[in-house]
Amino acid sequence: MTDGNVHFIRQVDSGGRINVLNEALKVGEEFISEYVWATIWTGKRKMEVYYRAKDQNVAVVIEEFEYDLNEEVEPRRDDIWKT
Repeated sequence: MTDGNVHFIRQVDSGGRINVLNEALKVGEEFISEYVWATIWTGKRKMEVYYRAKDQNVAVVIEEFEYDLNEEVEPRRDDIWKT
């Protein structure tokens, strides 16, 4: 796995959870039926969940989780990186 990030958009279910890669994660009942943005940071081995209210211009972090990948994370190879 390469160092970087992976993004997911998920709707919060009736229990205040989202499902990312077959894992249910509690983000809060105040976000039920809302959409959130989850980002896995592979090098940091963590996931951050963001929410942006309809009347706001900026998304805020509403939850952070440790996220073990069970794989070694390699640095990005610049010789194959496109700009």
